[in-house]
Amino acid sequence: MSAETPQNTPPGWYVDPAGSSGWRFFDGETWTEQVQQEVKNLALPQLRNNVGPLAIRLHKYLLPGTAVLVGVNFILRYLSQELFHTAHAIVEWIRAGDANAPVPSLTTSGSGFEGVIVNLAGLASIGTFVMLLVWQYRSATEAEALGYPMKISRRLGIWSWFIPVANYYLPYKALSDLLPPDDEHRKIAWVLCGVTGGKLIATLSLAAAILSGSSSWWTLWFIVGFSTSVAVLLLRRQLILAIEANHEAFGKTLG
Repeated sequence: MSAETPQNTPPGWYVDPAGSSGWRFFDGETWTEQVQQEVKNLALPQLRNNVGPLAIRLHKYLLPGTAVLVGVNFILRYLSQELFHTAHAIVEWIRAGDANAPVPSLTTSGSGFEGVIVNLAGLASIGTFVMLLVWQYRSATEAEALGYPMKISRRLGIWSWFIPVANYYLPYKALSDLLPPDDEHRKIAWVLCGVTGGKLIATLSLAAAILSGSSSWWTLWFIVGFSTSVAVLLLRRQLILAIEANHEAFGKTLG
């Protein structure tokens, strides 16, 4: 699209220079093809009130920190291998079918430095996930106010995180709906779908390690589980910040 635009015009949403009744995004150099036809006249303060500022701030700084904790957790689990050996012992006890044999106790790393790290990683993951759900619902409200076409409703977007198998795809499709259809950052959501699929491989390799007692499967679980967990957290943070920047750019044109 060609349209005369003053130099040094900041990126953002503006009244369509082509003369339509909608809004068109200017990326700092060119006008995009996407036009938003419906805006519900929300000023910037109203838009900002839809998203909890504390949740946004914590997501920016806690998500990378959680990635580090999860990574250390994986490393400690791999080095100790307590869960692996005791779970395999239970499998062998079941296979033996000897009712008189003592039942092996499942040992987990719950004490000392390792236990502290494992518990911190779990708490950090739960905390950032709860904040993500709150942020997602409020940001979906924001996206609806901005007139973005959303194929997944706000409520389904939240519940999709808890639906087995579907949670490899639907949550990230819901997040991509919070951006305009032509926004390049939507690609991050599709990359996330592929990365989360790696978690399924990690789960299967963990099951294979426990059943077979093979350290090779245990190593595969560590490599795939560690890399996908950290990648998901960092990519999710990148997508969140992109959504925030987009909504604020549109909001400023309405304020």
